Amino acid sequence: EIDVEAAEAATRSSIEARAEAIALSIRLDEAQAKVAAAGAAEQKAVEDAMVARAAAEATAVAAAAAEASREVALRQVQLARDAERLALMAAVAEADETGRAAVASAASAVLKEVVA
Repeated sequence: EIDVEAAEAATRSSIEARAEAIALSIRLDEAQAKVAAAGAAEQKAVEDAMVARAAAEATAVAAAAAEASREVALRQVQLARDAERLALMAAVAEADETGRAAVASAASAVLKEVVA
């Protein structure tokens, strides 16, 4: 009977050791799953950061393009004002020349009458 009790104790001990090994295996699987999830979360965070950086760079480029476009538009307005001012000056000069010619013609006519 002592051998039977020893065998039963050994069997119980073996069963308990197997149960403990199974529990440890389950805990190891859970830990590996957590590590994999953490790795996936880290990868997602890296990808999200890259997307955010690309979006920020695109926004900066768009802002620079908008600023350049605004500067071009302001320069075009300035050029149009300059052209308008030059056209006005040309018109004034032409009118002045026309006025001088009219005065010279009138003076010539008066001189002809005086001489005649």
